[in-house]
Amino acid sequence: ATDHAAEGIKCSLKPLKLLYTGEFMNEPLTQDHAVLTEDRVFEMQELLAGAPSAASSRTAAILRAKLCGGLRALKSDMSAFQAANPGCALEDFVRWGGGT
Repeated sequence: ATDHAAEGIKCSLKPLKLLYTGEFMNEPLTQDHAVLTEDRVFEMQELLAGAPSAASSRTAAILRAKLCGGLRALKSDMSAFQAANPGCALEDFVRWGGGT
């Protein structure tokens, strides 16, 4: 049993069940995130390969900002999944996010 009701549900993902509660997994309502184009991925790879060691440099600051954007999107998706699936575990999120 969980302490709160599920919220932010797009639809049920029957027959998938949460590993530890046995409840049916729900598809959460998520925010749209910016799509990384091939050019943007290449640009980030170049930034990573040539990132200067000085943490205060402009290039390092840009790289940190871009990487934090991806972490914000991940955190947002994890929070939405947790709200739609009370009692879920990290393994449940990975199964949902991995499409299996």
